[in-house]
Amino acid sequence: SITSFAAAMAGVVKNADESVQVKLLSSYPELASRAGPASEPSSFSGEEQARAGLNALTPEELDKFQQLNTAYREKIGFPFILAVRRASTPTILSAFGSRLRNTRAQELAQ
Repeated sequence: SITSFAAAMAGVVKNADESVQVKLLSSYPELASRAGPASEPSSFSGEEQARAGLNALTPEELDKFQQLNTAYREKIGFPFILAVRRASTPTILSAFGSRLRNTRAQELAQ
């Protein structure tokens, strides 16, 4: 079943070395990124981000996302990852703020 497959994949990732986990996590696009092809979301991720309103940010909101993306990547070492399907821009920004208080180990454990 899909649930069993997902659980098996999660187990593989959880039991992998940290360097492998970070490499996998680093392949995710940054939220609200407009920096170019290397950081652009896949079509699925792009659709999810659009549903959350990230394709219609004001210049100020986009600037805030870029600042938070940079701060998170510098502190944690990989992009901020959040399932945004049912999230709003304020919810995502709040999660950014909360999770920036975490350590790298705490973020890897999530």
